Amino acid sequence: VVLVVMDGVGRSSDGIGDAVYAVFVVFSFLAAFLGSVLGFYGSVWWYDLAMHFAFGYLGGICNARFLLAQCELQGGKPASARKAMRENVLDLNRSGSSGKRVLASLRLYLKAKTMEGDYSPIEPELISAIAEKRGSDAPLLRDIESLSEGLSALRAYAEERKGDFKIGYHNENHEASAGDKRYVIRIPVADFDEVDIRLYDENEVLSALEDISFPVPHPRYLGSFYYEGRPCAIHSYLPGKALRSVLPNDEELPSSYLPGFLSILKELHSRKEIPLPKKGDYDDCRSFYRYDRSFILSLVGKWFKRYRSFYHKLGYPEDLLSLFPDEERKIIDHPFALCHCDLHRGNVLVEEKGGFSLIDWELFQVSDPLYDLAIHLHKMFYRKEQEKELLDGYFAAFPELPRSSAEEAIGAYRKMEDVKSATIDVLRLLIELPHQSPEEGKRNAARYFLKLEALAASHPSYVLPFLDAEELYAFLMEEGKGIDPRLPEEGI
Repeated sequence: VVLVVMDGVGRSSDGIGDAVYAVFVVFSFLAAFLGSVLGFYGSVWWYDLAMHFAFGYLGGICNARFLLAQCELQGGKPASARKAMRENVLDLNRSGSSGKRVLASLRLYLKAKTMEGDYSPIEPELISAIAEKRGSDAPLLRDIESLSEGLSALRAYAEERKGDFKIGYHNENHEASAGDKRYVIRIPVADFDEVDIRLYDENEVLSALEDISFPVPHPRYLGSFYYEGRPCAIHSYLPGKALRSVLPNDEELPSSYLPGFLSILKELHSRKEIPLPKKGDYDDCRSFYRYDRSFILSLVGKWFKRYRSFYHKLGYPEDLLSLFPDEERKIIDHPFALCHCDLHRGNVLVEEKGGFSLIDWELFQVSDPLYDLAIHLHKMFYRKEQEKELLDGYFAAFPELPRSSAEEAIGAYRKMEDVKSATIDVLRLLIELPHQSPEEGKRNAARYFLKLEALAASHPSYVLPFLDAEELYAFLMEEGKGIDPRLPEEGI
């Protein structure tokens, strides 16, 4: 109530707000004194009426502003909600006690969502992480009225200063600092096509990992807020650089990194339970294989149907199903485990001293660990001798797995991933090529050429029609014109 009175009634200056605060404190004290000590409660009718009216009126103001703020946080756009946001949230243009006012206001408005159990409240220091981004040219939220505008300014600043901004397929990642603490603000990418099995909210997963004290360094989930109607998250900052920025996929990976990746896989797959509800329409490894095969076949089929001629010229067979042999018999039955399902060079941070951190847990599953291993092998671009070294260490750590049968299961999963990756990544490449220099375009075409070579190696029905990456690049620049890479609605 004090906050509403100060930020609502006393808007003209901090002095008026403080005066109203003082009056209200005195009023509350006198009301309690007269009612309790002098016995006015229940005996003086005008006193009861005045007190009920005064506190009811103030309570009504508080509830109304609560609802307006909740509407705005949920993405609502009525004028009254916008007015409430302008007048009461993050008005940082004042001097003096503006910082305390902002943090208190934001706590109040975020509490509307927290009461529903949807999102955790943001601690004051996390707001400071956004508001106190340093640099003479950095936007400061104390100059901006709304949180949305502040984040837009932060995004613009980050895009200008490339080192502070990273965009993935699902999220934009902004770094912010508060004193000696650093944070990552993750804003979901709008309107992306879903091309992976996603069962859990990443923030739920990170919280569950904390509950089981998962030892591999990973981000901590710290809070959430709404931005343009999208639920955004604040994660702890982890030091290091993404391995892919140091060693791209087309560069050879030193074998010295293998023990680190093996350690991550061992920690994941040795854990069979996590405090999360079961999700996914599968109960054992073979039913999971059917689930995964159905998902990929439907996904690939949508693009294949629309651009059949293009994919034929890319080397795809007439019969798409020939790329999806049913190899369920190769899947062995063994316990589910924790699976990251996206363990590649871009999702591993490497510190200067050699430590590893694992980020981007959006595709997390509790499923077949051999599937997780297959995804890792597919996305890492190991040399053959490195794959063998990693598998030697893996099966030594899990001797209960029959190696020969397990490798067949890994191969079955990888075959489907080869098709999926080749089908989807060419469309992503077609988006990028028109905006790249010929040199950069040829480098990316060379990386995609590696995926076509893997597809040819795993599927006899696919015949690679290009002699080299240069020929592939020329084909994509010519044949890719007019291709709309957005995911179509229709299926096979």
